[in-house]
Amino acid sequence: MGVASYYLAKQLIDGFGKMYFRKVFVEATSASGEPLLGSVVKETYDWSNVAFFPEPFQLTTPRLILTAIDARREALFIPPGPIVLVDSLAAYTGSITIDSKVSFQAGIDSLPNIPVTAGVTVDYGKMKSFTFDLGPNAQLKYVPTDYMSRLYRFVGGDSKLIDPHVAVRIDKNLIVDAVLIAKNFEYVFESSENLGADLKAKIDQANAQVGVEVSLTMVDETKIAAQIKDGKDYLIAFKTIEWHDLG
Repeated sequence: MGVASYYLAKQLIDGFGKMYFRKVFVEATSASGEPLLGSVVKETYDWSNVAFFPEPFQLTTPRLILTAIDARREALFIPPGPIVLVDSLAAYTGSITIDSKVSFQAGIDSLPNIPVTAGVTVDYGKMKSFTFDLGPNAQLKYVPTDYMSRLYRFVGGDSKLIDPHVAVRIDKNLIVDAVLIAKNFEYVFESSENLGADLKAKIDQANAQVGVEVSLTMVDETKIAAQIKDGKDYLIAFKTIEWHDLG
């Protein structure tokens, strides 16, 4: 599958870097959620978008890099305390807007975390913007690059020495070094054209189907808002780094 199967876009968060925003937000407790942080994921190529991208699945034991750092904490001169650091998203920006120019989506599809059976679809080819309001609970969790660079130097750049039992090539794939987690958040899809008069009826039907945890609102003729308010933590986006970039 291509990059559009997994991601809305690769978007810059001011002061932090570019992150891959999921097309479907997964619960943070799942293997493809927060446990991706400090893990190795497959780097693959999308011929249609002419771009390399990470597949959002565990390629080895979850948190392989985090575990390797923790096991060598004393040798790496890492002080006591958490290896994963946590910042509130409010420290960077109040909202995140994905411009159509960086979107991977192009065709007609359902909105994130709205069941296909709900019948509410939008034309991503006419998307003007996609804006997240992640609320006060959103957190950026990351592994300091310095900690990973210390591990790189400790093994002399030879990723096979991290764990001799790992069969895949860490240096040929990607490491997840940051994740964006949110709870009780909202997003707004804005179209460059009128969304159509029949969409309001479909939204009313969808709200009856998806229940109180997710609700849709027709903001105006070009905007749809979705509120995900089930109290669960979700992985919204993540960032990767290459092994050799740590040297």
